[in-house]
Amino acid sequence: MYLLSGPSHFGLTLLFAYWGATTVLVFWAAMIKATRLSAPPHRQGFAFGLLDGGRGLAASLFASVGILLLSFGTFSSQGDFNSAAEAFDAMSTLIIYYTTLTALAAGLTWFFISSQTDNPSDVNAQQQQQASGLSLGTTLINPLVWLQGGIVICAYCGYKALDNYSLFVVQHYGWSQVEGAKFITFASYMRPVAALGAGLLADRLRTSKMTYLLFASLGAVFAAIAWMTHFNAGVTLMLAMLLFTFFAVFALRGIYFALVDESQIRMGATGTAVGIISVLGFTPDIFFASISGRMLDAGQYGFAYYFLFVAAIMLVGCFCALLLAKKVNKLRAAMAASPKN
Repeated sequence: MYLLSGPSHFGLTLLFAYWGATTVLVFWAAMIKATRLSAPPHRQGFAFGLLDGGRGLAASLFASVGILLLSFGTFSSQGDFNSAAEAFDAMSTLIIYYTTLTALAAGLTWFFISSQTDNPSDVNAQQQQQASGLSLGTTLINPLVWLQGGIVICAYCGYKALDNYSLFVVQHYGWSQVEGAKFITFASYMRPVAALGAGLLADRLRTSKMTYLLFASLGAVFAAIAWMTHFNAGVTLMLAMLLFTFFAVFALRGIYFALVDESQIRMGATGTAVGIISVLGFTPDIFFASISGRMLDAGQYGFAYYFLFVAAIMLVGCFCALLLAKKVNKLRAAMAASPKN
């Protein structure tokens, strides 16, 4: 509701900080740990694929309704809004819509999520605090955790890269902004299919192997798209390649936290590990838009630089995943060779 009032730039900064503190800060690591607990080791890929696929399906359905609400507005012959006032009215409608969804989510949480808490003794609380400190120290020096952080950074850069696809089709093919938004919404429906499919394959092939295969294919396709921007490539071929990157990026997002279990990270340290990985992995929210924006402002070759930049990041992710797979193999071999107590 505060967003609907048209806050200043400083107000928006405070608002986004508030959103982050009241959602991701307190819920994210707990959700990942709960997902890990919900499935045995050989079904981790499916569990995380189901998590991300379900989130993606909900987001796509909500976005589709949002596009439908926009379609009731008044547009010019080019498919854009006739005036700034009409654009503001449409945005206000979307804000009210998502505010209503948030209120419904709050109601569902109030009635269906248990608020029961344990009351451990002071001794148990002290022991838990000491174990937490030990967990943080050992997790911080675990190279597998840092490699997973690198994997999530690269995969999240790929995810952030999708944000500019609407701008690409508008500038490169002359589509309207509404047509670009519809394309993004259509592509987003691949998320549940990609996440579930990748999860099932990851359980068969191992998550680390699926991860570096996806990164390698994304690197090749992004490089090909960058090369094709110099030519009048057919719209069908270009859209097919863009849709493939959607699919592969969604597949990566569906499985990369399953690497926590494959890396043999202790269950009690899952939240700590996810916190460290997430602090590293989601830093593209800070730097990616700034870097990509400068590239896209570079004139006619802006998108070529942009897609080459993303391709290079995908190759770095592939290297991190290969190194992780190698270290996990060594860890498993050492555990198999050690005598059982």
